[in-house]
Amino acid sequence: MTIGSGNTAPSVGITSPAASALFTVGAAYTLRATATDAQDGTLPDSALSWTVLRRHDTHTHPYLGPVAGNGIALTGPAPEDLGATSNSWLEIHLTATDSAGLRTTVVQEFRPLKVGVTLATRPFGRTVTANGTTVTGPTTVTSWAGYQLRLAVPAQTDALGRAYGFDRWSDGGASSHTVTTPSAATTLTADLSLRGLQAAYYDALNFSGTPVSRLDATVGFDWGTGAPAGGLAADTFSVRWTGQVVPRYSETYTFSTTSDDGVRLWVDGRLLVDQWNDHAATVHSGTIALTAGTRYAVVMEYYENGGNAVAKLGWSSPSQPAQTVPADRLYPAYYLNFQPAGRPRPSGYVADTGATYARRAGLAYGWRTDNSALMRDREAANSPDQRYDTLALTQRPENPTATWELGLLSGTYRVRVVSGDPTAVDSVYRTNAETVLAVSGTPTTSARWVDGTVSVSVTDGRLTLSNASGSSNNKICFVQITLL
Repeated sequence: MTIGSGNTAPSVGITSPAASALFTVGAAYTLRATATDAQDGTLPDSALSWTVLRRHDTHTHPYLGPVAGNGIALTGPAPEDLGATSNSWLEIHLTATDSAGLRTTVVQEFRPLKVGVTLATRPFGRTVTANGTTVTGPTTVTSWAGYQLRLAVPAQTDALGRAYGFDRWSDGGASSHTVTTPSAATTLTADLSLRGLQAAYYDALNFSGTPVSRLDATVGFDWGTGAPAGGLAADTFSVRWTGQVVPRYSETYTFSTTSDDGVRLWVDGRLLVDQWNDHAATVHSGTIALTAGTRYAVVMEYYENGGNAVAKLGWSSPSQPAQTVPADRLYPAYYLNFQPAGRPRPSGYVADTGATYARRAGLAYGWRTDNSALMRDREAANSPDQRYDTLALTQRPENPTATWELGLLSGTYRVRVVSGDPTAVDSVYRTNAETVLAVSGTPTTSARWVDGTVSVSVTDGRLTLSNASGSSNNKICFVQITLL
């Protein structure tokens, strides 16, 4: 403030933005003020000079001005980076000068509207990035309303070295996408799941004995004359890889195996390669039409008799260059639909037609007692799709304790079971996965299906679905099983 004899300095006040106002990134604001002087009266707009600084912790950067006038346009800025959101704001400096050159300067802070954004992951403890900063879910970061957050889910592994891949964001965005911070606290969740194929390594040529199990991100091995895993000999071993494969394109794919020695490959239940014999490293292939984004059952069996050991799985298509099938297209999961033989099969599902437990197309599954006479396809117009239209009856007099099993390696699995019938509601659905109640509910005409998901541990080589206590006229439509 500058004061001369017989003269007083102006009085000045900022009227916009209000002292308590908070700004949003990208929003438009107007700088307005009034200034009066005892000698000059109301000062003209030309007597006002504005300077806006961006303050970050202990230092400042120019943002606007100096500019003279009133009604000055101002846009809410973004922070310098995500780390600056907690200790940055604007400082508005306004100077009024009277006709004698006396000045009064006032300073007003203009702070951002801070918003807590929680970045979560399922499962807990996976990592995501926000504007290049890696965080472990769940973590709450401080953002500003209107600030753009560039979210991404990087490739990552857990403490066991198992690969994880992106499935979905809760806001429906792609793996890498940008979101604008809202004006209220929010949570964004990234769903991830394991990638690769479950592998069972046997110290025998015929898959006998107790296997060494692990999750292989890809099948691309050249062991030479070495052993494939601890506890196995370098020769006379066998391996079975199981799970699902998801194509990028709706095209005819060529799947290729490179093996030394024998190999078999099934995709979507079709035997594409059948070379169960001793041979030097050789490429064999088969073709199948697939739909982009659909999960298809894949099983590769291999044995090594002697000498060098090689086992590789690749693919190609008109749009897909030849490559080893990558981890991000492989899932340790199994989808099965319960239905009569000969009926349309939901895309990507394995059809269980009620036969007793046995290995089919590389997978072992089925019923303890034949249940094929109790499989139904309702062909009802009110069924959402074929999965909900077909079902297995599990409590009829012919097989009152019908029990179904899927051969699985020991581990923890997420099991989703759906029960229902588009034509009847005369049941109480209660089904156990292992000993855990997975489905529990009574259908109505407005809610004919009951859907349940649980996590279970498999320790005996088989996942079991059975009627739970309290069930009546129980039924099962389909099951989805995923390694956790």
